[in-house]
Amino acid sequence: MINVYFWKITGLILFVIIVLCLLFRPIAPFEIKNSQVHGVGVFATKDHDANEKLFLVINCDKTIEETLGSKVNHCPSSSKKMNTKLVKVGNEWYAYSSKKILKGEELTTDYVQTPYFIMKPDKNYVQC
Repeated sequence: MINVYFWKITGLILFVIIVLCLLFRPIAPFEIKNSQVHGVGVFATKDHDANEKLFLVINCDKTIEETLGSKVNHCPSSSKKMNTKLVKVGNEWYAYSSKKILKGEELTTDYVQTPYFIMKPDKNYVQC
């Protein structure tokens, strides 16, 4: 009889834990979706403060991180829409927010301000 109650209570506890994990699971801070700037882009799924470290863009072997790094679209620094900058940390480059980024906003950076080994846009090229 005690065994039956033990398993019922254990099952109920596991059910509650699973429901709580699903309700309070962390949401990815970025998503990739169609962009009005070009092709697909990286979009914030939550607000980000200015100067916040966002994600890895360029690995230590100078390759672009494919998941998010390769999908940040170009926007000249003169544009009010540019909202990220690349910052070198050790041998890697990270995207940092250059201003507050709101949920739903596309992340953009100025390709001209990228490391020397990254191809630069044409001088007449304005993306956003």
